[in-house]
Amino acid sequence: VRLTLHNFSPKAFGFQVFTTDKKIRPTSAECGLEWKDVFLGRNKDYIRFSKSYNGRCKNMQVPKTGETRIFKIYPKLSEFLNRIKPADAKPTDLVFVKLNGRSWDNNSVKDVWNGKSSGSGGVVTQLAADGLINGYLPFYSCRHTFITLMAHSGADLLLLATACGNSIEVIQRHYLGVDTTANFPNI
Repeated sequence: VRLTLHNFSPKAFGFQVFTTDKKIRPTSAECGLEWKDVFLGRNKDYIRFSKSYNGRCKNMQVPKTGETRIFKIYPKLSEFLNRIKPADAKPTDLVFVKLNGRSWDNNSVKDVWNGKSSGSGGVVTQLAADGLINGYLPFYSCRHTFITLMAHSGADLLLLATACGNSIEVIQRHYLGVDTTANFPNI
């Protein structure tokens, strides 16, 4: 998906890498993320999500949960953010902008993802047509993929739950199945 998306839209590629590699609900908080909310270096590697972009009203609002979330930045994500940050970035500059300099919104993301509003065919539609994926996947699948991969890789469930706005119970119920290869320790 990444290679196809990079060829389709370089600006969308950065947005997609971020939303796949760090998953909160797609297109809400990422759309309005400003550099002042990204803390890199000095043992402060985290992102503060305290607002989300409402595409219908075209403004920033308190997130759906009403809570500020802290997302711990891991090395791969830190490298990515450092790579895309302009040298002259101001604290109030958006982290992700479209080619026209405007912020992303649900319609923009959906158009790049599935191409419905433009009729040009989106990246996922093209991948499905080319037989590279089994069928259409909604953008929201990135969130599920991230949580599942992190949970199965042994990430701290409380950290993951806090970052994604879920409870540990929800992650256990919906993202972790029984590991049939696991054994009880011999104690």
